[in-house]
Amino acid sequence: MNNSETIRIEDYLRGMFQLESIRVKIDEAFGDSAQLLIGDTLLGVITKDDEDEDVSYDLSMPVPSFDKQHLRTTFRVDTIETRGRPNKDDSVEVYLGDEFIGVIFKDEVDGRTTFMFNMAILDFDLPA
Repeated sequence: MNNSETIRIEDYLRGMFQLESIRVKIDEAFGDSAQLLIGDTLLGVITKDDEDEDVSYDLSMPVPSFDKQHLRTTFRVDTIETRGRPNKDDSVEVYLGDEFIGVIFKDEVDGRTTFMFNMAILDFDLPA
């Protein structure tokens, strides 16, 4: 991932959430990923997927549960909603108003339960 990509992703996320304190910075430890921050608080990791002809970026962010309140508080947006998925109890869909933006997945490993918010960012949705 390069600097111009992180700027485009940052602009996209700032516009989506109307939050100027969102920052995307290259992860020095892993050149193919970037960190998502609000101010100086690390929220998650963005990785680039360019295996196919289409380029996309995947945001992975740990969250405490399926509860929408954490995302609302984090992104300072009260229109974030979660909706159950048909025939699935290990995930919920996340919407910003009426727009689908991602999924929260529940994972259980060694008796420990974790939740991860995943959001795909398509290259053609990013500002030029």
